[in-house]
Amino acid sequence: MNDGPGAPAVHRGNVTPPTFPYALAPVDRTLWGFNNALIAGVAKPLAAIHRAPISPFARERIRGFAANLVSPRKVAANILHINRLISNELSGNVRP
Repeated sequence: MNDGPGAPAVHRGNVTPPTFPYALAPVDRTLWGFNNALIAGVAKPLAAIHRAPISPFARERIRGFAANLVSPRKVAANILHINRLISNELSGNVRP
């Protein structure tokens, strides 16, 4: 039972994956720092200023309006997906 073709690899225990040097790591860290500073220094204060004069009721209505703008896109995507499923079934293709 323990002598199959992959037995030596299985019984070796935890194997660490190979490490590859990532040349763009400094660029990634720099961009993360810039984005983080932009959010903390600009977006957060602007959000606080935006929230101050607008009541929670109005913010909720604005959020609902934005959600309603997305709904037609979701409906269209669902219709296209259903059409694709139907055409696959009619053509004999079983993969969705």
